[in-house]
Amino acid sequence: MTRLLHGRLEEIRRLGFVRRLLADRIPVYWVGGGVRDALLGRESHDLDLCVLAPTGDVENRLRPLGRVHRVGASFPVLKFKPEGWSGEDIDISGPVKRGRIETDPQAGSLTEDLTSRDLTVNAMAVDLATGELVDPLNAVEDLRAGRFRAAHEAAFRDDPLRILRTARLAGTIGFSVEASTLRSMNEAALGIAGLARERLTLELHRLLVEPVQPSVSLLVLRDAGALPFCMEPLERTIGLEQPAPYHDADVFHHTLRAVDAVRAEPLLRFAALVHDWGKPLVMAPHPKDGRISFFGHEKESERLFRQWYDEMGLSMCRLDKDAVALLVRQHMRRVEDLQTPAAIRRFLGRLGSPEMFETWLELAVADTLASGQPWRARELLGLGRTIRASLNDSSVFSLRDLAINGKDLLLWSGHREPGPWVGDRLRQALDAVQEGSVENERNALRQWFVRLGNEGNRDK
Repeated sequence: MTRLLHGRLEEIRRLGFVRRLLADRIPVYWVGGGVRDALLGRESHDLDLCVLAPTGDVENRLRPLGRVHRVGASFPVLKFKPEGWSGEDIDISGPVKRGRIETDPQAGSLTEDLTSRDLTVNAMAVDLATGELVDPLNAVEDLRAGRFRAAHEAAFRDDPLRILRTARLAGTIGFSVEASTLRSMNEAALGIAGLARERLTLELHRLLVEPVQPSVSLLVLRDAGALPFCMEPLERTIGLEQPAPYHDADVFHHTLRAVDAVRAEPLLRFAALVHDWGKPLVMAPHPKDGRISFFGHEKESERLFRQWYDEMGLSMCRLDKDAVALLVRQHMRRVEDLQTPAAIRRFLGRLGSPEMFETWLELAVADTLASGQPWRARELLGLGRTIRASLNDSSVFSLRDLAINGKDLLLWSGHREPGPWVGDRLRQALDAVQEGSVENERNALRQWFVRLGNEGNRDK
């Protein structure tokens, strides 16, 4: 038993409700991923318990000790938050046999529960009374070997979402998937199309954001035949070669490198994932030398992302669609395009904030590194230092940073009726300030407006 497992076991045993259940001679087992992580020496804050007693009886015993919420009809789980508990809800359930929950559990039912789970490494339990490790599928050997093995032959047919969970764990823990398990995943992959959208989308979000190496997770999805059912535009990039010297990998493997190269922040991970999705749609020979080119792919990538976002319902994950789309649309901006103060101001205005510039810069650096061009990454980092040095409290990124607003324009126009011309003039003023032709100061902008000859009065 590892030191971490022993320490976590003692923490769980000291919980008041656990002491109460054990004192009442109710068998309580610590199960699932928490046991796996403790054996691997990994910290985990999840706590799942299996109690060999009728669910209703356990619920009645817990109610005086904290807040209890029963979820699930076929397989009820008690979400329990003990009094004074600051962590996530503790999941407590009776043992489950494939297809049903045990209403009158016996000691032997624990083995049936464990062997009906997805992976052997998730099919272990610790008896909280004795500290004994229950390992009916020899999962400890799989942990030592660093592999994922299905707990039974129908594991992924029973719930195809387990394919994505296995992929996520592969990127988080770094395990490989055993060959027969991978075949089972392929056989069940079609079932992903029938999953409830909410379950699929939330798991996809976790798969991209949680792993240390999301590329490993994406490779498992590819090898499991799952990409066509959850990320079809990414699947189309497999084997799509890109010309040297700008790239040294196909679009798919370039994307994997880019996703690994950014921080585990949803905005960056999703932008890196989708930034080249449009390349298969615009691939064509260059008119000058005949080399394959991808002109305009950023626009197609943005369109495909917006479509995928809506289809998957990614708003439920609070992912900012417009921010990801902006990063994708601007990811091709080159250092050569940003050599003058006016060009830099215009670009910063398109991004809208210093924070978005930093996010864009991280994505751009990851993109160039993923292309095998470290020298261009150094150029970008140098550009970043130059731009940061030029930023100050008076920098103008968007309309809200202007020293004037629509009321000022209405006043200066002789109280002309409001209309679309107000927004047009404000955008013109923003362009003028970012170009450096007028200062962002109220009197200077008033003179600029007057110099226009109040042409807006003739607009219809």
